Amino acid sequence: MLFQVSAKIYGVLSILAEKCPSFGRSCVAICAAHLSEKLGDLKLKKPAGDTLIAFAERTSLQLVFSQSEFNLF
Repeated sequence: MLFQVSAKIYGVLSILAEKCPSFGRSCVAICAAHLSEKLGDLKLKKPAGDTLIAFAERTSLQLVFSQSEFNLF
């Protein structure tokens, strides 16, 4: 049940990234690390990934990568 709420929140974040004129770097800085952690969660991978894509389209892919916590090792 909690994953459904999280998925809806990620959907709202995507809408904000697409439509809110004041959405910018600070918004990405607040959310990107949490979203990148959810890429490993089977149920939240798609909504979190879609939200990160919306962030990258609004700002830049480099910013999203720099703000994300990708633990590759």
